[in-house]
Amino acid sequence: MAQSKRDIQSLLDAAQMQPRHRFGQNFMIDQNLVRLIAAAGEIVAGDVVIEVGPGTGTLTEELLATPAAKVVAVEIDRDLAGMLREKFANEPRFVLIEGDALATKHELNETLLIASGLTPSPGTPGEGGGEGSDSAANGLQIATDQSSPTEGAGKSQVDRSGDRTLTLPSPGVPGEGHKTPAVKLVANLPYNIASPLVIELLIAGVQTLAFTVQKEVADRLRAGANDEMYGSISVMVQLLGDVEVMRTLPPQAFWPAPKIDSALVRIRRRDRLGGSAVAFSRFLHQLFSARRKTLRKALSQAGYPAEEIIAALSLDPQARPETLDPQTLLAVFQQTN
Repeated sequence: MAQSKRDIQSLLDAAQMQPRHRFGQNFMIDQNLVRLIAAAGEIVAGDVVIEVGPGTGTLTEELLATPAAKVVAVEIDRDLAGMLREKFANEPRFVLIEGDALATKHELNETLLIASGLTPSPGTPGEGGGEGSDSAANGLQIATDQSSPTEGAGKSQVDRSGDRTLTLPSPGVPGEGHKTPAVKLVANLPYNIASPLVIELLIAGVQTLAFTVQKEVADRLRAGANDEMYGSISVMVQLLGDVEVMRTLPPQAFWPAPKIDSALVRIRRRDRLGGSAVAFSRFLHQLFSARRKTLRKALSQAGYPAEEIIAALSLDPQARPETLDPQTLLAVFQQTN
């Protein structure tokens, strides 16, 4: 059963903790919402589920009640990580990463990528794993330590019990005769990292993302051309997937209650960018850095042959970038190469 506000307060009080604003902590206290988010992930047998910001584990419990092969939880708060480690110590499908889901604003934590099967594990045969590659040949082995995830860039810890070394299998390695599982995100996302995290997960290949976020962010994700909320994030997400805002959520669904409404969003990945996603993202930031500039001026100042591109696509040179839909902006980008 999902945790109530009183349950969460009791857990935090017992650990002498308070919600930490710097980590964007707003705990879900609506039991129906917890079940709704889990259902929105459309989890089937074999899926690997990523949960960023598991908090006290109320959604985690719901995810572990599904047929998911593994739930990879990423918690930056050291105290909450300790609570989760103890709570799910005997759950073999639970993997805890103590650290930040993002290594940088535009780069996912490598440990998360490996643990979820989005990148091959180091030390697999034929990849020159070097010293220790024999023991790591079938997966990743990382022993936990007691250092804070904030002590040094890129540090993270992976464990199940806090006392044992964890061995993670490498799902979907060619030639092993089994199907690569789908990787999905199901989470009550910390508000301070939601936008860059969603884009990086889509680029990495996560198939379905079901998450709660500020309603303003949800509106940006689905905004269309000429909408005041439309920007580079809107364009990137819509060219990487299909965005659905499933429900608006009142502040009372969380504790502490945020000052604004939230929304439940689902994105099903449908990639139109391929290997050009990173370069296209940089291109969009160039165009949208000064929203009131004309397309001609924005392209020229970025060093592109504006007149040639505009003529090739029969565009209005006085149009502003925010008036062009995602497919048109992609066509403009393709003309720059």
